[in-house]
Amino acid sequence: MGSGMVVLMFGFSSTHNSMYTLQASFDDQDKQLRRTKQVNADMTSQISSLRKTVEEMRTAQQKLQAVIDNQAAQLATAGKDIREEVSSQVRRFEKDLSRLRE
Repeated sequence: MGSGMVVLMFGFSSTHNSMYTLQASFDDQDKQLRRTKQVNADMTSQISSLRKTVEEMRTAQQKLQAVIDNQAAQLATAGKDIREEVSSQVRRFEKDLSRLRE
């Protein structure tokens, strides 16, 4: 083997090692890309789930607010009815009292 052949073999070996290192780097990047895509898919799924939960909470809040508004209206009506009834009874009592004084 001549010295040229040794240099050629050394060069081939060095190139082969560089190619192997480059391939390993590409493989690592490919794995990272797949992991990143999976994380993105998982996050997208979680975001979608959270959006659905938020929408359900908004709907529940609106229903609860409608119930509260309805009960408030009923209480206001009941309060008005009670005031009217009390006023009516007071007027009757005053009339009865007035008749008794005569």
